[in-house]
Order: sequence, then C-alpha cells, then structure tokens
Amino acid sequence: MSPSLILASSSPYRRLQLEQLLQGTGIHFICQKPDFDETPLDNESPTDLVQRLAQGKAQSLRPLDTTQGAQPDALIIGSDQVAVHNNTILGKPHTVDNACSQLTQCSGQSVVFYTGLAVCGPQGVQVGCTRVVVQFRVLSASEIQ
Repeated sequence: MSPSLILASSSPYRRLQLEQLLQGTGIHFICQKPDFDETPLDNESPTDLVQRLAQGKAQSLRPLDTTQGAQPDALIIGSDQVAVHNNTILGKPHTVDNACSQLTQCSGQSVVFYTGLAVCGPQGVQVGCTRVVVQFRVLSASEIQ
C-alpha cells in the first residue's frame, strides 16, 4: 500500500521532525522535493511569505495526472520558516562567513521565527502560521566561530 502522507521537503531536519512526531503511530510517509519558486515577493510580510511558500510547496506535489502512479487521496504537508531580526528577514546564510555575520547581529538580541504549515488534500488546503520569539544570549567571537 502506498503512503497516504507526503512531506513536500528534501530537508533532513523536516523529515526527522515528522518521523519523531509520528513515532509509534504506524503512519508512514514519503518525502518528495517540491518544485516551487521560493523567491519572496516585494513587500511581502513574513507571515504571508511562509504561508505562501508552505502552500505552494504542498500544492506543487498535488497530482494532476493520476495515470502515472500519483496518489490523489494523499495528504501533502508543506512547510517553510523564516527568521526576522530588526524587521528584516534573515535569509539562509549559505556560507560560514554569512552565518557568523548573522550570529553576530543576533547576539544578545531577539529573533522572531515564523513557521508556515500547509496540509493539502482532496478536499482542499489548510494553511497556518506560528510565531516564536527566541532571545539570543550574548555570544563571544569564539562561540560564534
């Protein structure tokens, strides 16, 4: 029997989160990489951004053609997260230098993390967003390195 739950992500961290959540339930899932442009729109708020991306990722895997072994009854979970510091969205650092720069900026400061979640199924899509404030302690240069 095919899994009836699909995680629209190639992130090992997201996979681990869902595995831990479903542990012992007997519910199995597969991961598929979504095909969705994650470029933020001009003047898009963090909450609008993460919800749009989560929904877009989930819906990008909704099968239009069920003749190729697609699972039209599957639930598809899409998710995205952004960090905001001083009203600026922090992008993925991609390099060690950028990561160190971001950690230096956030040292002793509050950072808000917005997580969007979308569940897409045969009856439609549900989308939501959570907000968590993280207070960074003051980090030394050696800790940042």
